[in-house]
Amino acid sequence: MEIWPVLGRTLTDKAALTAIGMTNRDSNQNDYFNAFYLALRLMAASGAQIDQVYQILVSRGYTLPPKGLSLVYQAGEPSLNFDKDAEMKVEINNNSSETKSSVKVTVSLPNNMVYQDGNATCPTSLLDGKLVLTIGDLAAFGFKTCSFVVRLQNQTGNRYVADDFEQGLSQWVAPKDARNFGWTVNLMQPHGGKASAFVQNQGEATDLTLTLAKPIKLQVGSPILSFWHYYNTEFYSDGGVVEVSVDGGNNWQDLDSKWLTNGYNGKITSTFATPLTNRKAFTGSSQKYVNSVADLSSYIDQSILVRFRFASDIVTGIQGWHVDDVLIADQATLSSEVCLTAQEGDQVCTKSNFMVVFSTPVDAERPALPITHEMEKIWPNPFKEQANLRFRVAKPQKVNVTLHDLLGRHVGEVFSGMVQGGDWQSLKLEGATLPNGVYFCRIVGEDFSEVQKMVLLR
Repeated sequence: MEIWPVLGRTLTDKAALTAIGMTNRDSNQNDYFNAFYLALRLMAASGAQIDQVYQILVSRGYTLPPKGLSLVYQAGEPSLNFDKDAEMKVEINNNSSETKSSVKVTVSLPNNMVYQDGNATCPTSLLDGKLVLTIGDLAAFGFKTCSFVVRLQNQTGNRYVADDFEQGLSQWVAPKDARNFGWTVNLMQPHGGKASAFVQNQGEATDLTLTLAKPIKLQVGSPILSFWHYYNTEFYSDGGVVEVSVDGGNNWQDLDSKWLTNGYNGKITSTFATPLTNRKAFTGSSQKYVNSVADLSSYIDQSILVRFRFASDIVTGIQGWHVDDVLIADQATLSSEVCLTAQEGDQVCTKSNFMVVFSTPVDAERPALPITHEMEKIWPNPFKEQANLRFRVAKPQKVNVTLHDLLGRHVGEVFSGMVQGGDWQSLKLEGATLPNGVYFCRIVGEDFSEVQKMVLLR
């Protein structure tokens, strides 16, 4: 069954255009239809229409939020740091045609997570050592995001490498081959910031490496390798692996058996031999940036080098492999449970595990400040009334933050004034006086500018 007879052409087109504005080039088809379904819930679609569209999309194999009350509990960042504040987010979803009343969320925090009073976006209280978020009534097909801040403390550990490639490949060795192919810094598709390390998938035989410039000695602890990457290669023919050397680079061991999350997804079986033939690798397309984590504890008390290795055969060349936000550090896992209740008797509980890394550098690293500035992604996005923005700059300067519509017209002044270097600035982006649509938030300093897209839906 088609969707447009259920919604009509106007509402179908409006939801489709909004879904395009809510997704990006890293989004896959499932992401798009989740955005389409979300747009319907925020528009004037009836409960019956939303239910019908839900059944159509599920019957086509798309994964949508479960029916009834559900929640997602996550950290504002993929990995957290001890001795620093961390933002935690709870997303409450009423995917049903009935209003849920007196909704509350109870958060059980481990001893290492200490709630920081006064930083929550929902009314909060402490009851028997647990944090209670009061949501109130949640309308049919409604949702709400609440955030709060915790401080992670009372743990010690080491950090060895932290590189987001904003300063190029200064911590790495990236030799070129005879045809001048090799790893480079790419500004087109970073995970965060402005740059990533990148190697192109040539339509020729290659074997290209990106290797730490100096060995690091892992001390007693719980060391891991974490990195974000996006790959788009010829499936089963071209791909990348990650290897470790304990003898200064003379011999290399694959991390195949060490992956904790998002390990190799395929095996290189090209009929045209490559150095990785018959080995597991990252191959094909990851669709978007994913975070892969490997356990390095078997290398404690050894000096190691780490390298990213990409190989291709003589056939088809496509995009390649982006690697970003590489981290080698001790880590711990903290578990926290949240339970959602409503007056109607609903109760949903979920437990989330958070990877926490240690922030004490072992060796001299790049400065903690960004080269020019750092701007977190706007959240929630899409938003109904108010969104949040955090940024910081490397040196004291005047900063202007403005809102613009889809045509580039100035529609709002968010902030204009002096900002101190290194301090995080938190701003509220108000949408109460603006119509629904796609907007752009622009931040401009003395030596930088950045734009982020945001969607206003009521």
